[in-house]
Parts: sequence; C-alpha cells; structure tokens
Amino acid sequence: MKIKFPKTVRILSRTYEIGHVDKDGRNSLAYVNLREQYIFISQDMTKEEQLSSLLHEVLHIVYNVSGFDHISGPKDEESLVRLFEPGLFSFMKDNPKILRMFLHG
Repeated sequence: MKIKFPKTVRILSRTYEIGHVDKDGRNSLAYVNLREQYIFISQDMTKEEQLSSLLHEVLHIVYNVSGFDHISGPKDEESLVRLFEPGLFSFMKDNPKILRMFLHG
C-alpha cells in the first residue's frame, strides 16, 4: 500500500526528502542517507510498517544530528533506535488527542 508522505520533512532544523526510490541501491525496506538528507521508505510494506519505518529513520536522524553518535558510538545506534521506536510509535498511534495538543497547543 502506497502512503503519500509529504515530499519533505523538517528535523532539527534540516530538511529531508522522503521518497520511494532506493537511490543508494541498498536493497532495504527503509534507510536514511544523512549526507544527502534523503529518507527511503519502500512501498512493499503495510501502511503501519511504512509509518513505523519512517519514525525509525527519524530516530536515526535525531541520534546522529544531535551528536549522540559521538557519545555512544555507532554500535549502539541501531539498538537504541529499536528500543525507542516501538514505544513512540505506540504512543503516537494510541493517543491522537495528545498529538493534536502538540500540533495545535
């Protein structure tokens, strides 16, 4: 199922393009290219998997752009992202009223 994501997202004052073209040829379902500021999300997943993958890649961006990669090292990155992604995804999905509060005050 194809999700029509916005073409770009802003994360920590940077603009990232979201696309469905595997520009890096990684043969992966999702990834972020930090240098090119490009987030790839495969359409070969369910809607929920695509949304979860987008959040997962956003967490990779936060990890790297915030400088945490220099503190804990790259070996911990995937473990930490996998730790936080399911809980944040569940929180966002299960609490739409709170998300609206974030968006609209």
